[in-house]
Formats: sequence, C-alpha cells, structure tokens
Amino acid sequence: MKRVYLLLIMLAAWLAFPSCEKDPQENKDPQENTDPQENTDPKEDEGEKKEFPKRLGIMGDSISTFEGKIPSDHRTYYPSTSDVNSWEKTYWGVLATQYWNCEIDMNTSWSGSSVASGKAGSVRTPFVERCGLFNNPDVILLFGGTNDAIASNEIGLGEFCYDTPLNEINHYRRFRDAYIYVIKSLQEKYKDVKIICIIGTDVTGDYGASVEAIAKHFELPYVDFRGEKNTNVTIFSGSHPDAQGHAYKAWKIYDTTRELFGGEAKEYVKPEVTPGDDPGQTPGDDIPGGTFKAEITVADYATANGWESGKNYETIVKDDITLTATWTAGGNPNGVYYSDVTDWRFYQARGGAMTITVAGEHTLKKATFTYSNKNDGVLLGSDGAKVPSGQACALSGLSAAFTVGNNGTATNGQARITKMVIEYD
Repeated sequence: MKRVYLLLIMLAAWLAFPSCEKDPQENKDPQENTDPQENTDPKEDEGEKKEFPKRLGIMGDSISTFEGKIPSDHRTYYPSTSDVNSWEKTYWGVLATQYWNCEIDMNTSWSGSSVASGKAGSVRTPFVERCGLFNNPDVILLFGGTNDAIASNEIGLGEFCYDTPLNEINHYRRFRDAYIYVIKSLQEKYKDVKIICIIGTDVTGDYGASVEAIAKHFELPYVDFRGEKNTNVTIFSGSHPDAQGHAYKAWKIYDTTRELFGGEAKEYVKPEVTPGDDPGQTPGDDIPGGTFKAEITVADYATANGWESGKNYETIVKDDITLTATWTAGGNPNGVYYSDVTDWRFYQARGGAMTITVAGEHTLKKATFTYSNKNDGVLLGSDGAKVPSGQACALSGLSAAFTVGNNGTATNGQARITKMVIEYD
C-alpha cells in the first residue's frame, strides 16, 4: 500500500510542473563541439600543415656564392670557369627552382669566409657578422665550416656553450662558440625560421662532428656530405663542386628534409651537359671569375696601416692572402719596412724567408714580385730557382715558401719588395 501511495505522489508532482526541455546547446560540454570550424586548435593545425619554403635564405662561403645574387661588396667564387655558369645551377638555385619553387630571400655568402674569425688580424669575414642581413626567410641553409676546419691552427674548436646567454658568447675566435652564436642569433631575429645545417665534404674531423652535435642539440635537420667528395659530389676545383656536384647536393638536401615539408620521394637524376657549358677549362687562365688577384703595393699598405720606417712587420693580409716573414731564430728580423724606397725587405744573411697562404677553399696559382733596383737580392722558390722581378712564378696548393738569394755571387742579398701580385682560384 505504501508503494502505491508513493507512486501517486510522484505522478502528481510530474503533472503539476510544465515540461522544461532544455536547449540542446545549453549546458553542453565545452570540450564537445560539433562545428569543426568553431573549436580548431591552432597548434594542431600548425603541426599538421607542411609546405615547402616560400622565401629561402643562404649563409655560406664560396661554395654558396654567385655573382649578382649576393651583396655587391661580398666576394664571390661562381661563376668560375667551371660549368656552373648560372645561379640556377648552384645547389641552392636547383633547390629553389626545381624542388621547392620558392624565392630567394637573401644570399649572404662570402667567398673565403669562415664561421669564426680566428686570430686577430685574420680577414675572414665570418658568419657571426652576417646574421642580420636576411629579410624575412622561412628557411635558412647554414653551410659553413670548411675554412674553419682547414684553418684549425688559427680557429680552435672552442666549447659547446649552449647555456651561455647570446651576448656573453665569445663568438669570434672559436668554431663551436661561433656556430652556436649564429644559430641563436638567427632564431632570435627570425622567430619562425627553420634552419638546415649542412656539413660539407671538407668539414672533417672534430669540426664536422661538432656541426652534427650542435644540430642535434637544437633539434635542427642536418645534411651530411662527408665522405662524398669526388664520388657523388663531383668537384671542379678545391672544395668547389661542378654543376653535377651542385645538382647532387640539391637533391640530397631535398631528400633529407622532404618530410619536414611534406615532399614526395624523388630519384636523383644527373644533369646533362648542355651546349655552351664548358667544363674543360681550368681555373687560373685569367678568365673573369676564374682567378682572383690580391695586389699589394708596399707604399700604400704601409701608409694605410701606419707602418714606421726601420721596423719589422711580420704579416701582410690582403683579401684571402696572408704573407708572413720569418727569419733565423735569435737573429735580426726580416720583413723590415723602409720608407726611403718604400719596400718590405728580406735579408739573405738573416735566414730570411716568406710564406704565402691562401684561405682554405682556394688554391694558389701565381705570384709576381717587384723589387727595387738597389740590390741584387732575389727571392728563391722552394726548388731554389730565382724569382725575377716582374715575372710570374707558378704556385699550387694552399701555401708557398720562399727564401732569399742573390743574383750575383755575394751572400748578403736583400730582396727589397715594392709590390706583390698573388693570383689564386
């Protein structure tokens, strides 16, 4: 009986109140939304959205240069006498025109440059000084380290200074510090930029390993060409690829990073040599773009650098060339400047010697010395042959050494140099 009574009370209560059906949108779980446009998580969209770069930035050394596509005051290597005779045949040109279909934001590359600058007085136009030259890139190719590795006696490895504030990094002298500084600077200035690190064929030993370690630390993609020189990366001269070598580099960069941009797999196809390409000439033939010249007139150099007459000066630096004076240990110095005939003087009796070195990605070709006519002294090549005044002598490699001799029979010759012209490719 009690159950019946309870049911009657519940029925009466239901009939006494009007129906209050709720709006289907009212009290809806905020996590639940049937409108796909109304509750789209922007972070998820960004994560899923993959597309090729629209504006490509390049920071490199001579391998990444091309005249007219870098700032006019930057030194260039290409177009050289190789078959890389248009910017579209460089690795970054192939990437931009054949793979990514993007614009060039800025190419800040500089022939002969290194990431760090090394010892004081070196002229290396380092990467650390060029971090702010881009406009608005969404991808930057960071391709450096060749000259740092070759100049390892001047540019030490340094430290992995990941936790050091940007403005406290000693970024000029040492490689790792400089490379980290460049990455941090680019990320700070260009907030959404993607950086791709490239390890070149000649970035060897601890220098190449350092680039790899730094890229992994910052979780950046890197493309590794170590061990591929003269195989997949065909070379024209020194570290400089020919057109086929550039094409391979472009393909490998694309293939290594394609998942980052949602690209499909593509097979590498070697480029065909087209009529008009001339890969047969060698650099150093005095063809525009094939040979560089560092011309040093001692009078002008002395004035510009405040030299004082009667004092010795051990080095002259011009463009990619460094000339160094040496002498017998404990003896009187060489490389003495005299203003009366404005010459840089080397003494036979003092064991005088001179060394010419060129930045690592280049190769020495010729040297021409002009002497004053007040002494019979003359420079001697490594083979002991005399180097006459005003006549070019052939060179090769990264350095060349000279001693002092005499055009006569005396043993106290003085090579009084008034001008030097060093040619290199």
